[in-house]
Amino acid sequence: MTKYATVLAYITNMINNGTWPVGTKLPSIRSLATQFQCNKDTVSHVLQELKYQNIIYAVAKSGNYVLTGVEQPTPVIKQPIKFANSMPDETLFPYNDFRACLNQVTQTSHEHLFTYFNNPAGYPPLITAINDYFNTQHLFTHTGQIAITSGIQQALYILTRMPFPNHKQTILLEQPTYHQMNALVENLTTDYLTITRNANGLDWDALENIFKTQPIKFFYTIPRFSVPYGQSYTNRERAKLCHLAQKYDVYLVEDDYFADFENNSRVKTLYEQAHVDHVIYLRSFSKIIFPALRLGAVIMPPKLFDSFINEKQLIDYDTNMFMQRALAIYLTSSMFTRHRHQITTAYHQKARRLNTFLQQHGIKKNNLATQVVLHFDTTKISALMLTELLKQQNLEVNMLTTNYIGQRPLNLFSIDVRNMPSATITANLTTLWAVIGIYIIRDVDA
Repeated sequence: MTKYATVLAYITNMINNGTWPVGTKLPSIRSLATQFQCNKDTVSHVLQELKYQNIIYAVAKSGNYVLTGVEQPTPVIKQPIKFANSMPDETLFPYNDFRACLNQVTQTSHEHLFTYFNNPAGYPPLITAINDYFNTQHLFTHTGQIAITSGIQQALYILTRMPFPNHKQTILLEQPTYHQMNALVENLTTDYLTITRNANGLDWDALENIFKTQPIKFFYTIPRFSVPYGQSYTNRERAKLCHLAQKYDVYLVEDDYFADFENNSRVKTLYEQAHVDHVIYLRSFSKIIFPALRLGAVIMPPKLFDSFINEKQLIDYDTNMFMQRALAIYLTSSMFTRHRHQITTAYHQKARRLNTFLQQHGIKKNNLATQVVLHFDTTKISALMLTELLKQQNLEVNMLTTNYIGQRPLNLFSIDVRNMPSATITANLTTLWAVIGIYIIRDVDA
């Protein structure tokens, strides 16, 4: 074998067997010439051939480096198991269907997409589509009571700031609740009070006393699948709440963010129960379609509508017209009905897997939600130690730090499986339980 062939075979073998992985600097020409007792020109010709074959590359004043070959294996980083992630399951987002709607908007409405529509209440065809959809769910309203907002967060901001016909100033929040509502009242320095609503529900005597003795502007509540307990009012409790609101002139802000996932057609909204007089109904499309949609719908009593729109116009001249038009197409097509069935079926399957696992481990759960609040024994482990233990095991749970205003219970955390592939839920729960099972209190309703 010639010296040329010997040097070429050596370098090629070192690259192919992984001894010199991608990015490795080759020995110098002089070093290789000395090693193989050959002329430096011979080594240079070998390197030139390897460059021609795109196996190595040269860096000026530095040397030659491996370009292709066996890459060094990337260290396997164990991904955390995220029980704190309450975002929708991305694998269920209707990418292709909604893209088709967006394409239709650009092809048929391009002359209206880049100017102000000058209707802060929303795009009329979308309002009509939402009204028709609500009617199928026994939310009988009319288009003159519906406004489109840039997400429910915007609606909550407007309602918190605007004056109400009852001339009251204090907002009542259930605790725990949606973390952004907590942040809103704290950052706006709004007068507020709180009332506990846990797995055992509300203290109705305490609620009536607050309604009776305090200047409550509105009570913000999540009637079904509350955050983070996943609890829902019974129809009797809904009727009682509406009666108290009417009796003491308190408005109810009904955040029905998870309504599209309800599988019990007999459940009534507060809006249905109260005959609309004292209920402001909020519905988000972020959970059922995808979070970046940022569109919500608000149904308001007629006496509040103009004030709401005037306040909205100060901060949002027009809600995103591109997305409004696309959503109008999506809602009126069969695509939304098909997607809603698909995603609700998947979520109910996940909830059942969670329920089955908890029941097998002595936890009683009274609802079909994908999340649950668990109580742990602080005489065995502190919240700080539990947090550190979970971190060490690459497990993430929600310690409820933002779901309470002020002092929060230190013996609670929640887990949510909605973002997990259904097939992994039982295995992930088993991994979690191996770490925290000995600390969980089992005689508390979840």
